[in-house]
Amino acid sequence: MSRPATKTNQNADHGRAIGSIDSRQALQRGVLLAICAACVYLLIVGSFCFDFKQTNYPHHILMADAMLHGQLDIRPEALEPLAERFRADLEQELQAIAQATGHDLRPEEMASIVQPRVAGKLAADWAVVGDRVYGYWAPLTPVLMMPFVAVFGVGVSDQVINVFFGALNVGLFYWLLRRVHRSGLCRMDDTLRTGLTLLLAFGTSHFWLTCTAQVWFAVQIVTLTALLAAMIATCGSSSRVWQWLLGGFFFGAAILGRNIVGLVLPFFLLLIWQRARDANEHRWRAFLCRALAFGLPVALAVGAQGMYNAARFGDPLNGGLSVQVKTGGHSHFREAYDRYGTFSLHHVLHNARYYLWNWHLPRLADGRLWFDSEGNSMFLVTPPLLYLFLIWRRRTLFTAALLAGAVPMLAVLLSYFATGCVQFGPRYLLDVMPLLLLLVASGMRGRLSELGFVLIVLACAANLFGTYRMCDAEFVLIRAWAAWWMLPALVAVVLLAGLGVRLRNRRPAA
Repeated sequence: MSRPATKTNQNADHGRAIGSIDSRQALQRGVLLAICAACVYLLIVGSFCFDFKQTNYPHHILMADAMLHGQLDIRPEALEPLAERFRADLEQELQAIAQATGHDLRPEEMASIVQPRVAGKLAADWAVVGDRVYGYWAPLTPVLMMPFVAVFGVGVSDQVINVFFGALNVGLFYWLLRRVHRSGLCRMDDTLRTGLTLLLAFGTSHFWLTCTAQVWFAVQIVTLTALLAAMIATCGSSSRVWQWLLGGFFFGAAILGRNIVGLVLPFFLLLIWQRARDANEHRWRAFLCRALAFGLPVALAVGAQGMYNAARFGDPLNGGLSVQVKTGGHSHFREAYDRYGTFSLHHVLHNARYYLWNWHLPRLADGRLWFDSEGNSMFLVTPPLLYLFLIWRRRTLFTAALLAGAVPMLAVLLSYFATGCVQFGPRYLLDVMPLLLLLVASGMRGRLSELGFVLIVLACAANLFGTYRMCDAEFVLIRAWAAWWMLPALVAVVLLAGLGVRLRNRRPAA
């Protein structure tokens, strides 16, 4: 009787050894993908000479500086270096114009032009209450920037910080795909997992959002980090209570990054139900136990947001958007907000156009092809999303959970008073991009076909174009020799290389 037991133990040990090797290889691949993404991001934000600067809108760094000084309103002395930078840039620009036109600007004339412009730039996107200046964003992003500000000072480059979180997102997303595969929630081969990870890194708005790094965009990158962590914690092979507690903590953090991410909650609730249904214990007891574990930190996060709101604007339900729109918002958005409010059915058709079917790419006066600043169709900028129309191929409860998390967000975004301008493609979709890409995997039936490969390459090409335009100033060094035909040539080379690899893998062994 001992011999079969010994053989069983040997098989189990062999299985664990194979699993350990597979885990190490997956970890190595995830780290490699994150490093590759970081190198590309750093190359762009460093203007191809690794010159890392602070953007003109480092709002979260200034908010982190205020928190480190025990306050929530921005310190005037922290704003002064930014004002000096604006003033110097404007004076240099005006002097260049004066020299070109032969007009000599007197100091008082220069000051009369520069001062109001500097004041306008400094007020952009702040919520001003009396003589105090606040950021209207949720607190996660400045809190995570506090260690960087504490170590490197208020002049630290927000570009580098954003690249750190952007690269982290790439590694986390690969980890998530592997988790949902191993747990059986969404089976896919490793080629598809790698392809979808590269798609997130370079074929979605994540690419240019990471490289622009400015205030509106940084908060989306950081929020995605927390959301990915929440999904990783809850999509494993096991379904223990502590995992849901941890997942709730990260989801609460995501809500403290962007409150609207709370609309993804139905995904987690359906996922809890699915895991409870598969458990050996009583279904409802398992569901309630895990839902309470998940919901406790989420409720604490919501309470923390309410206290944060009250401390800044005197009302737990006032996040500061109404204040910001009136004091530091663009006049275009102020008009729409005053007339229709934050959400209105009036915006649905307008927003649907820019999310779904706007293919218009205007040309500038110098002939350069550009993008619509209100946004272009999600299917134009990320063509693999067309596989969303094929998700019926996998009619599982996990697919339903993904839809339950993504659809409410899409519905609310369509009624929102702004599309996310200025942007390349609908950037707000990044908040649910992990869910959308998992639905794409379902539409692809878990494997990367030739068509899927082509669409991913086209998505990366589209977002390389978008990043080139959104980060126009960072490409000054290479703009002189960058020709229009280079991007199509690069696409052709990658497609031919991919076809060659595909044919080689299909060749029968000798």
